[in-house]
Formats: sequence, C-alpha cells, structure tokens
Amino acid sequence: MFALKDRETFDIETLVRRGESAVATREYNADLRRLLPWPGHVNSKRPLTEFGAILVTIRPQEDVDAHRHDEEECFIVTAGQADLEIEGQLTQLSVGDVVYIPRFWMHKLRNPNSESFVFVDLYWDGKGRSFETYCAAELEEAL
Repeated sequence: MFALKDRETFDIETLVRRGESAVATREYNADLRRLLPWPGHVNSKRPLTEFGAILVTIRPQEDVDAHRHDEEECFIVTAGQADLEIEGQLTQLSVGDVVYIPRFWMHKLRNPNSESFVFVDLYWDGKGRSFETYCAAELEEAL
C-alpha cells in the first residue's frame, strides 16, 4: 500500500494502529486481534505466501481447540502461563518463550490459570492447501 516515493508525503498516523480502536474476534475459543494484514493500510500477502500477525488472548480456565492448518506459526509469549500440546507432547509456556509450530502439526493450548495468557502469533501460509494435498506432496518429495 505504501511505496518508496511516499516517504516524502506520508502521515505517520497512517502507519500506527491504535489500541483503543482494537477489535477482537472469537476464534478457536480465544480472543484474536488480527494485526496484519491490515486492510486498507498494509497488504502482507505476497505471490508465494501471506505473512500475518495476531495478538491472541486465552481467557482464564479456557482451552484453544486442537487444530492444524497450512500455516507455519511462531508464538511469542507476552503475559501469563499456559500448557502447549503439539502432536501429543506437552510443555508449559511463560513470558518470553518463543514457539515454532510446523505446518499441519496438531496443536492446542490450555490456560488453567486465573490470569489471561497472551501471545503474538506470527504466521506465514502455504497457499491454503488441504492436509491431504500437503501429505501427498511430502511423500512425493521423499521418493
């Protein structure tokens, strides 16, 4: 949405997304504030992939449903503690931890605590393929 030529005339406020105008949606049994892409301001879709960022809050005593998808993810924990399960293995996360989740790996989060668990989710996609299509391609590469 912005070009190099815009450096001469831009308004800095067009590059800042204020917290007071934040809107969260309820997805995966968590509160998600989608940061990027930012419609009308920042298009983070590229020919090969889409990059995105989400501020995720898991309320006390709530679980994120187990799921998998055609995006790789990086979680950066900013508040609270939670239990993370990836493909049946369990660990506890706390402030400052960084997690990488490979594409199509089953994962879920559980917040058994009395405080919210908050993290930044950075993701990049693989063109929205189905699990079956991805598995077939991976098998073909192995041969």
